[in-house]
Amino acid sequence: MSTTERTLFLAAPLLLIFATSLHSLSSVQGLVRTEDDKPIVGAVIRIDSLEWRAVSDSVGSFELFLPPASYRLHCIAPGYHPLARTIDLRRESTKLIILELRPSLNFTSDELLVVGQRADDERESGQAVASIDELMAGSAALRLIRRANFAAEASLRGYRAGAVAVTIDGMQIAAACVDHMDPITSYVEPNNLERLEVKRNAGDADNAASVGGGINLVTQGASFDQPLRLTAAAGLASAAGARDLQTSIGYGAGPLALRGSFASRAAGDYRTGDGMTVKNSAYDKYNVKLDAAYRIAPNTTLRAMLLGDVAYDIGYPALLMDTREAQALMSSASCEWRPDIEILRSLKTKLYFNRIRHWMDDDDRSREEIRTRAAMPGMTMPMFGSTQTIGLIEQASLIVSDIALDLKAEYHQLQAFADMRMLPLDENIADMYLINIADMHADNYALAADLRMPLSKTLLLRTNARAELSARRLQHADGRLTLEASADVKAGPRSMSALRGSAALSWLPTDHQSLTATLAFAQGLPTQLEQYGFFLYNVSDGWFYVGNPELDKERAWQAEIAYSLEDERYALKSNLFIHHLQDIISAVQLNDQFRSYANAGEALKYGIELEAQLKIDEVWELRSGFAYLFAHNTSIDDPLPFTPQPEAKLALRFRGETYWLDFSSRLLADQNRVATVQFEEEASKGTVLFGFQARYQINDHLALNGGIENIFDRLYREHLNIGGLLNQGRNAFLRLALVLE
Repeated sequence: MSTTERTLFLAAPLLLIFATSLHSLSSVQGLVRTEDDKPIVGAVIRIDSLEWRAVSDSVGSFELFLPPASYRLHCIAPGYHPLARTIDLRRESTKLIILELRPSLNFTSDELLVVGQRADDERESGQAVASIDELMAGSAALRLIRRANFAAEASLRGYRAGAVAVTIDGMQIAAACVDHMDPITSYVEPNNLERLEVKRNAGDADNAASVGGGINLVTQGASFDQPLRLTAAAGLASAAGARDLQTSIGYGAGPLALRGSFASRAAGDYRTGDGMTVKNSAYDKYNVKLDAAYRIAPNTTLRAMLLGDVAYDIGYPALLMDTREAQALMSSASCEWRPDIEILRSLKTKLYFNRIRHWMDDDDRSREEIRTRAAMPGMTMPMFGSTQTIGLIEQASLIVSDIALDLKAEYHQLQAFADMRMLPLDENIADMYLINIADMHADNYALAADLRMPLSKTLLLRTNARAELSARRLQHADGRLTLEASADVKAGPRSMSALRGSAALSWLPTDHQSLTATLAFAQGLPTQLEQYGFFLYNVSDGWFYVGNPELDKERAWQAEIAYSLEDERYALKSNLFIHHLQDIISAVQLNDQFRSYANAGEALKYGIELEAQLKIDEVWELRSGFAYLFAHNTSIDDPLPFTPQPEAKLALRFRGETYWLDFSSRLLADQNRVATVQFEEEASKGTVLFGFQARYQINDHLALNGGIENIFDRLYREHLNIGGLLNQGRNAFLRLALVLE
């Protein structure tokens, strides 16, 4: 272990000792409610850009622990306008605060996209959204990698799936498809999502062994003391004949709470801006989620969750094949104990299991296309992939004097297998069978600590550390021998470790401003595809890939400065960041047919994200955003591939009593910085897109939402689209939402 790694790993305990002489934390208790005194469940309360957060419970109450000082407090909840309030904890009267929220449509933030259906006035919540992809597209830090009209892969500041920790309710999950057709985000629907947490850098101990931050989809659970409530929303969209249905029902009384949700989505082949129909782009999808909660004591709660998702006949026009069927089954059971102990705030245990299966083939492609395509011509290639994860999470939250300390221990075992058949159209050629991942088993262990404390009345410190160990092996002997022969390396059992740590210092000079500087170090482990994949075709560069069992971890140093200025009428948020990556996992040539992976060289990333909001008067509001990323492989002097285009957004919004209007525009600049040494990436032209939405509240139970995307029917392609895939043209949509209780 290097000196740097030892220093980062020991940072949290040393700071814990140092902090004993500082100011003590105060308990801040509050209630979040509507203007007619009904509690709001699931509201997020935060202090500017700091990591002090709380979520309101079933009766709308919350609790924060802060040093005595003056703060700018923010409250956001699905279906309500955000609220900002200055509190001064040096006055006793401010330690119990009441937050009254006014209904709106929804509220999204780059840091935390809140879209769940748990607002008391559910008819105003995120029912206007048909998919998680739409929600992710609203974040300045996130971009979408599209291979089809369905299930886009999230790119976070230019980092792709292997470098971004994507979890559901904190559970580790691995995609099963070797062609990235089943991103984790596709298994959650808007009607069972409470919030989408976007962790934009490595400075979070919850992220697994990755260098690119994390995305956590927090799903809705059953809520206590809730009257019987039924919600439903149905929508239609024109560009692909898309239709969707989302329903949910929940009830809570006494010690028992139950909730269930169902969603279905389907679409035909979609139309681009020039009127062309993109063949093999249809899909059909269903999702079910069941939740139960039981209070066995006033301070002890048991919860259980079951989520099932299945999709059929998904066309991937940018790839060689389509998805015949994709299945996901996820389950968890947890127990949370909040003891009446001054130091120990909560203990939580979660046991979970998930299984993903994925079948793909090219049976829907014409025989002419199969015979003449550049890769694997003249044969069909049905493929299967599966992953299974069993995990255990132990968490403890403590308050020691002025220190808030979260501890976590995790274990999960990942099993991954993939194979394919190669069936020539010529009957005189024999069939072939290949194992793409030779039944990899990985036992993963992690310990993490997150510490938050005040240094003075205006300075706050957060530091965390995480250590992870992964023991990996291939169980399928024939598949292992084939990989070893092709890569000319040994693929025996191997243990790998990764460390990460960060420190963030926040300065609050006034009630309306905050400035946070973050320094983070992270090591990222290779994925099962990078390490053990065999004979995998990469449509991005046209090469077949073989994994490298001897791959080592990536390393990244990250620095970021976040500034927030907010008042009753205006808000400004900015993030300026720079990342230095070492031992990056990159493509290397094996021979004239195959490529592999190696830890080859260094890279530099830097960028800026801006968000501004101006409240013109009581009903008109102006919002804007901007994001830019520079990413360069300094070892070969070539831009990193999959660097998104610079983007700017501007929206003018009107909010009336029973209706609202939203006029939006989006500017995508040219992307001429493309990778040409290892990849033959093509430049992308910019465009300007305009959209319009309107909503009308018909009565207490019904609301109608509609609008038009890409009003001027622009023909365009976003730079991250795979294989030159074009985006949708003009798309008119209409949605009807119902709430009964």
